[in-house]
Amino acid sequence: MGLMWDDTDSVGVPELDLQHQQLFNVLCNLMAHPEASVDSELIADALDQLTWYGDAHFRAEESLLRAHAYPLLDEQLAGHREYRRAVAEFCFATTAGSDKVPAQLLAFLRSWWDGHIRGADRRYAAFLRERNLV
Repeated sequence: MGLMWDDTDSVGVPELDLQHQQLFNVLCNLMAHPEASVDSELIADALDQLTWYGDAHFRAEESLLRAHAYPLLDEQLAGHREYRRAVAEFCFATTAGSDKVPAQLLAFLRSWWDGHIRGADRRYAAFLRERNLV
């Protein structure tokens, strides 16, 4: 995975792109600090940001996709539910002091970035562009 935001990562909606960039920054920060421990401020901040992202970003994205009758909305919603579940599990594991959290969180975010943002989100971006909605 390249660690550079580029135009291919854009979904064409400035608010959503900004939120994706914030998530990308969390990922890059975790990658830059592989030595982070489960009880570090880095992990606590990352989980705070990921929780916020799951709330604000998904609400905005889902509203936009509903408004334009996106045909793959159910798949998008399922992905968002999985993300929220995973972040909640990381929060619980952090509270329990699991030393596996930093590495597992990084692996999850890499997978989310490649699979969801560069996969599912690119599909809805293409849908919106094809209809001149963005």
